[in-house]
Amino acid sequence: MAVVDTAGNVAYSAPITAMIEDRTPPIAPKGIRAKVDTSGIVTIQWPNSPESDVLGYKVYRSYEQDNEYYEQRTIGILADSMFVDTLPSRTLTRQAFYKIIAVDFSNNHSGFSAPITVALPDKVPPATPIIQAALVENHAIRLRLIPSLSDDVVEHTLYRREPTGVWREITKIPGHPTANLVVLDSALTHEQTYEYSLVARDWGGLQSERSFVVSAQYIDLRKLVVAAPSGLKAVYDPKQKQIRIEWVCKPPETMYHYLIYRGINGEAISTYKQVRGTNTFTDTALPTEGVYEYAVRLVLPEDQSKLSETGKVTYRK
Repeated sequence: MAVVDTAGNVAYSAPITAMIEDRTPPIAPKGIRAKVDTSGIVTIQWPNSPESDVLGYKVYRSYEQDNEYYEQRTIGILADSMFVDTLPSRTLTRQAFYKIIAVDFSNNHSGFSAPITVALPDKVPPATPIIQAALVENHAIRLRLIPSLSDDVVEHTLYRREPTGVWREITKIPGHPTANLVVLDSALTHEQTYEYSLVARDWGGLQSERSFVVSAQYIDLRKLVVAAPSGLKAVYDPKQKQIRIEWVCKPPETMYHYLIYRGINGEAISTYKQVRGTNTFTDTALPTEGVYEYAVRLVLPEDQSKLSETGKVTYRK
């Protein structure tokens, strides 16, 4: 301030310092670059802000790009335009995302920069897949596969060997299947036993452990003559009022069942019942007295035997 007298003399007051309040935030950093090495060390760089009142920067990280909360990785305000971060050595996530904020001398914070993506080094192998079953069919072995549960799998490889041989690749299954798989192996030798295993590979080239080994003996059913059941016997139990029949038949190494045939008092025998997993049958539905005649047939998925010899028994109430 100044005062002036009538003679034109001027006197000034002592000077006072005043600060103009700055409420304008700096612009967000741009041009951010990032690289990561195989040990998980991330180096992030960006150009210095063109604004002269920028004090420094804060760096934030998240494992989800759209996450509202990003963890601050810097302690306080970083004066440099470069930051080095360390990612976990073993994690199931595949990417990390970084954002940067500029801070000026008035503690105004810019908005977040656009996120920059960093691919994490892959050190976690995929979960081990499973071979659920190996089933012998007429022309092949049908393999039921449960793929790896890891979401970064890009390929499964199915292997086969003879018990004393080496593993040989049968087929590759590309992609990341979400449902169980079925593979038919048909280049096989009759009566040879084979072992199978399955391996998954992820996008980083890591392989799962080999699945549990599943074995199966291939029987070419086209080369077999299906033998009819033999030695059929029919016995009446007067106390229980029932007839029990039994027969001899070696169970085949594939799906099968038996058809029971019955005739009463000289009528032609016809299909009566079906049984699985047993060489006996008890008939409790005896509608009338007389002579009961039985026979059995072995039934395979694509073939069947001739009828066995018949067995007869007399039923009296």
